[in-house]
Amino acid sequence: MKEYPGYNFIGLIIGPRGNTQKRMEKETVAKIVIRGKGSVKEGRLQQNRDINPDPSKNEDLHVFVEAETQDALDKIVGMVEKLLHPVVEGLNEHKRQQLRELAALKGTIKEDEFCSLCGK
Repeated sequence: MKEYPGYNFIGLIIGPRGNTQKRMEKETVAKIVIRGKGSVKEGRLQQNRDINPDPSKNEDLHVFVEAETQDALDKIVGMVEKLLHPVVEGLNEHKRQQLRELAALKGTIKEDEFCSLCGK
């Protein structure tokens, strides 16, 4: 992540309202945790962090995955690793789908602006 400081890896993993992360976790029966500096928005849950300090808060930003089986672990690692390779802004289909999902969640999408088959 240090090589691409302006690239939003975390947003690609979490997705709109956490839906991408939840979907990957449900599909693989595994858990994804974003840890390290910048993993929690400043000011958010400050009281909880004071009570239960995060031991990884001084580490570099990273993704921690865990699963009960090796197959589930391999699958979730593969899904996350795909998102950790930067893609040129206009060619990032994953991000395009996330933006479309967010617009649908907000009720701001206009179905007639997109092809129902390919989403373009």
